[in-house]
Amino acid sequence: MIYYNWISILILAVWVFTGVCTLDFIAAHSRKEDAKTKWLNLAALLFGPVTLLFFYIFLQAPKGNSPANYKKIERSLGAIDSSFALLNFDEKPVVPIDGKVESAESTARACAVLEKAFERKATRVTITPDDEGEYEVFLRINAIDKSSEHLDCLRGGSLVSALKHAAGMEIRERSSSQIGKIFVKMSGLKLSCFVKTSRVAAGEKIEIRLGNNPHFPPLETLGLPAEALARLHEICANKSGLILLLAPPGGGRTTTFYAILQSKEMQDCKVATFESPIELDLENATQNELDPFAGKTLLKLVGDAINTGVDALAIGVTLNDSESARLAVNFACKGHLVIALLNCITPAEAFSKFEHWEIPPRTFDSTPLLLLSQTLFRQSDNKLAAVFALPDRTALDNALKIPHPTFEMVRRTLGEKSDLLPELESQLQAQAISQSEFDRVVKLISAKGK
Repeated sequence: MIYYNWISILILAVWVFTGVCTLDFIAAHSRKEDAKTKWLNLAALLFGPVTLLFFYIFLQAPKGNSPANYKKIERSLGAIDSSFALLNFDEKPVVPIDGKVESAESTARACAVLEKAFERKATRVTITPDDEGEYEVFLRINAIDKSSEHLDCLRGGSLVSALKHAAGMEIRERSSSQIGKIFVKMSGLKLSCFVKTSRVAAGEKIEIRLGNNPHFPPLETLGLPAEALARLHEICANKSGLILLLAPPGGGRTTTFYAILQSKEMQDCKVATFESPIELDLENATQNELDPFAGKTLLKLVGDAINTGVDALAIGVTLNDSESARLAVNFACKGHLVIALLNCITPAEAFSKFEHWEIPPRTFDSTPLLLLSQTLFRQSDNKLAAVFALPDRTALDNALKIPHPTFEMVRRTLGEKSDLLPELESQLQAQAISQSEFDRVVKLISAKGK
């Protein structure tokens, strides 16, 4: 009797073990949100391997990353253009990470996101986590980042992993930045997309620069006033001075920045750039990409570049810390050229930042200084254009040459009102801009000015 009891216990243990293995198989080969898996889980415990056979024969479980299953998921996620394909670093079609359906979904979603970005003529895709761990997909269209899609924590994280897998990156590495490349086949053409991951406070962010190299127009075609254009050429030709580009995020500073670096005066200049990310490959510059979590801070990179004996510093990120700002300004005061970006609108705001960074006004009395304010607006024909403004050069020079000038004296000379307003008003009178767009830009400038 005891002998039969032990045999019954052994059979029951084997049955439960096979049922648990069946559960694992079902979880790996079916959608987690599928309502059918609820009763399948119960059946797996009761009937063990019988459920596995039923699952295969009657439900036709998908087989991981099979082409038919992958294409079906692509269609469900909106990737409908058969001429669009996602290729890995070896220029072969990207396959999911493993045999799970979730991985195939993530790969198909990555393809759909990039296809949508190309259809909308975006130049960059950014996927970043928020404070709650969920993800937002941004498309940069006409120099403006627009939210395209909101994903929960699971789908957003798996999308980032799928893109890292396609770019040949280490998926489990999240503590430091990585760079890679994804190839896209579209209408018979192959385009390379630069991919960069970076660590942020809420998790891991990934940026994808679409296309081989974005096009930045020449300096002469930006619409700069004649005085500003002549002053820019003069400072760049002398390779001495401080050029500050003042605009809010999305105001077109990056376009002006690269246009200056591509000007003829800068071709024979030994330039070190500091960018995040690098958006244009420059033959005449040593380009440095910031990565604070890897120790590549702006302060360290600027200091290293100065020690190598460069002629010019081109800081393509917003100056935010006092030490980097003082280092850059002192470099310009020693007879070198510095190009930098500030997140402000008016020259008065720029000097308020200098005051906060403890850079006195007398620092600029013998240094060629150009403060170029700019902002973008959408024309009546739906195209983007920019307006530029300069402070009164004579008044600014006189204010800086006063013995022991104060920041209040400089700000009073410059005035708090933005010089961009008259330019915008002239565009409104010429009916190049609608009243609603005019009001929006003026509100942005006014808010930034405060």
